[in-house]
Amino acid sequence: MVKLVGKKDILIIVASLSIATPALAEGDLYYMHNGSPYFVWTSLKQCQYDLRNANRGCDNFGYKSFCGHHMYSTSATSNVAKDRWRRNQNVQLRDTNTNSKVCNITP
Repeated sequence: MVKLVGKKDILIIVASLSIATPALAEGDLYYMHNGSPYFVWTSLKQCQYDLRNANRGCDNFGYKSFCGHHMYSTSATSNVAKDRWRRNQNVQLRDTNTNSKVCNITP
């Protein structure tokens, strides 16, 4: 027996996808904290574009440029990194696509 999808089902699917879209924004770098990835961008324009629907702005990541780059993230991501540094913990940035270590930021 074949069940046809109705208009109401299609609207629910489309609405679900549009709500989930901001969660897909990923920077070109990330670090892990408590089992969760925190994303960082090396391009301000790309950060602003990726987060345009998430109602979050792009802030400077950390206190200064690291590893030869200015970096950007949400303020929450930057605050988690700052908290790690205050506790004398490193932040190890990795490439989002290759998972390779890019740089290790020490407190």
